[in-house]
Amino acid sequence: MKLLADLHVHSRASLDGRSSVEALIETARTRGLSAITVSDHDLCTPLPDCKDLFLIPGVEITSANGHILGLFLDAPIDFAALGKFPPPAQAIAAIHASGGLAVLAHPFAPHKLAPEEIARLGFDAIETANARAMLKPGANEKARLLSQELSLPGTGGSDAHCAKELGGCVTEFSCEPSPAALKEALKAGAAAPSRSAPANGSGRDCPKSAASKAAARFCRAARRFAILPRASRAMCFTYKGELPCPL
Repeated sequence: MKLLADLHVHSRASLDGRSSVEALIETARTRGLSAITVSDHDLCTPLPDCKDLFLIPGVEITSANGHILGLFLDAPIDFAALGKFPPPAQAIAAIHASGGLAVLAHPFAPHKLAPEEIARLGFDAIETANARAMLKPGANEKARLLSQELSLPGTGGSDAHCAKELGGCVTEFSCEPSPAALKEALKAGAAAPSRSAPANGSGRDCPKSAASKAAARFCRAARRFAILPRASRAMCFTYKGELPCPL
């Protein structure tokens, strides 16, 4: 059975996310997706029960050397124990301890780890089709070649930060319709990352207004220079419906 899954999606639980989980579910249904992974930044977002769409528990950990996706988590990550900006090896170990698969996210957008480091860290897969990485010429192709070189499965995901972007890249499965079957197919390399249909979103498609752009600039500067952190966060949530802090 053919199943399409977007394995990299952010809800508004992420500081830079703009859509509720409910909005993501509704959009996924209209775009013919069978599953989505809600992978918020450094947060395991609680997911509702959903009968006609597989909601895969996930996370995107900001490690000291780039982003690492945790897919098919059986339990939330203990971020109190993990800490901020953990070494990649510790992030991967935390994902595995929670029953998940560790996926190197958009490795060349930007480039954070050398190929030899990636090879020894114990990743389960590499994200080789990321809709936002398509804005960086050659990034997805380099990731695909790296996955082949290291004999690791590839995954596809939109990296959506609002519902409009959902399905920009997907992972195609041919297996039984269950989260367990999807997980096993991915581990076995029996999944195909790909660019989605043109009707789906891609890249940075979320709406922007002058006010939201100004708020984003304020958030970015405040957080970069560690000033007014509470005001920065409040501003992000004030403009949550359009363009929160893009970090």
